[in-house]
Amino acid sequence: MASGSQTELFKRAEEAIRRSRELCAATRQPSKEVRKGIAKVQETDRKLEIALFLTREAKAAAALSRHGFPRRER
Repeated sequence: MASGSQTELFKRAEEAIRRSRELCAATRQPSKEVRKGIAKVQETDRKLEIALFLTREAKAAAALSRHGFPRRER
């Protein structure tokens, strides 16, 4: 391999490394935003699960109360 060819290969390698670094930098912020979005959705999901559970418990307590069972104190 001639030295000119090696120089060209090194230039290509440097360019590829530079582009790779730029792409990594460009995707870093969107990745953070996606992770934050996922965390928000998970938090909302947890809140909805709790609300659903409490609603079901309240309905069950109301049904028991209608049938003469005393309400449970918390």
